[in-house]
Amino acid sequence: MVEWSITTDCKSVALRATLVQIQPGAQNIYFYSMSSIFTKIINREIEADIFYEDEKYIAFLDINPVRDGHLLVVPKKEIDYIFDLNDEEYLELMSISKKIGIMLENKLKEKLNILRVAIVIEGLQVPHVHVHLIPLYKEEKGLAIGKYNKLSLDEVRNIIFN
Repeated sequence: MVEWSITTDCKSVALRATLVQIQPGAQNIYFYSMSSIFTKIINREIEADIFYEDEKYIAFLDINPVRDGHLLVVPKKEIDYIFDLNDEEYLELMSISKKIGIMLENKLKEKLNILRVAIVIEGLQVPHVHVHLIPLYKEEKGLAIGKYNKLSLDEVRNIIFN
C-alpha cells in the first residue's frame, strides 16, 4: 500500500494506492490501483453536495462548475472509461442521467431561466466514468467552452437543496 496526499482547489485530499502485480511471478510488471476522488465521495471520505443517490449511482454538484447547477452523475462501480461499460451499464447510466437531468431542469427552470440541460461526457479529468449535466440558460445558443456562472455555489445550493 502506498499513501500520499495532494492539494487541489485549496483542499487537501489523502489518497491510497495499492501496488498490484499484473502477472504472478513476473518481474517489475506492476500498476497502481487507486480509488478515484469520486469513490472517496461515494464512500463519504470527501464531502459533496449530493443531489441524487441510489444503490448504483450518485449525482452531486461539480466543485468547478461551468454553469450554475452543473452536476456529475457517477456510477458507484469504479470504471475508468465509458466504453469499458457493458451495454446494459451504459444504457442504465444514460437512463439515470436523463432522469436526474429532468429533475435538475425542473428545479432550476423558473429560478434561473434555464432552457434545457446539456449532457457531456469527456472523461479526461477523473479516471472514473461520469456524465456532466450542465444547465443552459435561455439566452445561450449552445454550450461554449468556459465558465458562465451567475450565482455563487452557495446560492445554487440554496436553490437546489431547499
